[in-house]
Parts: sequence; C-alpha cells; structure tokens
Amino acid sequence: MDSNNAHLFVYLQALGGKFLGTNAYNNNEIEISFEYSGGSFKLPYQVIASTNDGNISPVFTPGCSTPMPILTAGTEAGQNPTVNYLTANPNTIMGLSPSFALPATNELATLTITVPTPSGKNTHLQQSVWLLPEQQVYKLTIAVPGLLLAPNTPTLSGTISVYIKMMCGCKVSTGLPTSFWSPADFIVNANVFHTDGTMQQYPLEFDTETNDSLFVVQVQNVSTISAVHFYAQQMSTGNYGAVIQLVKKVNVKNQYP
Repeated sequence: MDSNNAHLFVYLQALGGKFLGTNAYNNNEIEISFEYSGGSFKLPYQVIASTNDGNISPVFTPGCSTPMPILTAGTEAGQNPTVNYLTANPNTIMGLSPSFALPATNELATLTITVPTPSGKNTHLQQSVWLLPEQQVYKLTIAVPGLLLAPNTPTLSGTISVYIKMMCGCKVSTGLPTSFWSPADFIVNANVFHTDGTMQQYPLEFDTETNDSLFVVQVQNVSTISAVHFYAQQMSTGNYGAVIQLVKKVNVKNQYP
C-alpha cells in the first residue's frame, strides 16, 4: 500500500448481539458512506453465502474481539449474567473502503451508516474518524441499537403474538447452543385497540413450546380488535423496539409507523 493511502474496515455489531450479516433484516440495503476533505465514497457491505456474523466465545482476545459483550441473563432474580464476546474471522461481513488518499494533516472525518428496519424507518448512525497521515489502516466496530419486531397473525382462539429478535436477526430461545439471548432479559407488552374505541394492555410471555423468539398472550374480544401496538425492551442493553399491527377481524395486514 502507498504510504499516503489508507483503507477503512467497518464492522456493524448489533448492540448486545452479533455482526449484521446473513440473518440481519434486509442486509442488502445496509449502506455505509465516508466523507472527508478528500471527498466522499461508499463502503460496499455485501452479504453473500460464504460470509458469517462472527464467533461467540467466553474468551476476550485483545485487538480481535469487540469491546461490547453479549450478556445472557440468568433466570433467577439477582443472578449475574453470563458474559461472552464476539470476534470476527476472515469470512465475517464488513464494510471495506477503497484505497483513499490521506490528508496532509490530522483531520476529523465522518462515517455515516444506514440500517433498514421492519418499521419502514431506517436507523441512521454517525461516527467520527480521526485520520492521521501516519496511519494507513482504520478498523471500527459500530454498535447498532434496537430490536426487530414482527407481528404474528392473531388466531380465533384469541392469541396475539410477536417475534422479537436482535438487530443481527439472532433469536431469543432457551436451552440451545445458540441461546445467548434469554427470554428473561426481555419485557414485551401490547396495547390492544378495539373497534368500540376501548384499549386493553397485556404483558406477553415467551412461547416455550416453539422456543423460537415468539412472545404470546391470550386476549379478550379478538373479533373486535382493530390494531395492536407491540413494545419490547431488552433490560441488559436498553435496546427497544415497537411495531403496529392493523387488524380486520382475523385477517392481518402489517403496517409500521
């Protein structure tokens, strides 16, 4: 590499989760751009079959593992969480810049990230990058906060439900090798609106039967539901997500604010 040129490596890590890769929502629409005195350009973020979203391990490797841990909540009150760390490997997805000319003096550049969500509203993040004429390689890990919520169709029996996932698409489960995100760490609620103008609030519980990121609750007067507002929070990270589901009897059309 020319001593006057540099490369920028950007990893997008779901806050409290894995890198945004093959399981992330609409990963083909993730955008990363960079702007400084020498111009602006985009960093390709291409998710293909051979890429992965990183390795989880209890061992922290300086210079390789991300500084943001993955916390698995205990099931008992006051129990400390299990701590793991995320590490990239040669096939982990990342944004890689073209070679760009370094400025002659120190300069503060701007990295802009756009991440799509099911709500229809993109998450926009900005990160400053301190460019030095003596440094040719820049490696950044950007935390992407939030939760992915996807409503599930109500049934005639009166059950409403919603899927809760991390921004990386990682699922909430128990007792599996991939159960790093415990149901005990999530609070999920729903405001159920009826055609007569009334509203009822319900806390949702994790569906242990499917063990697949689904939170459910039995509701009253399902035939008169006009809309359901789902809300979820992950206590260990502060991650938050919300979604609106419009309902006409038991036929469902998803609409997001």
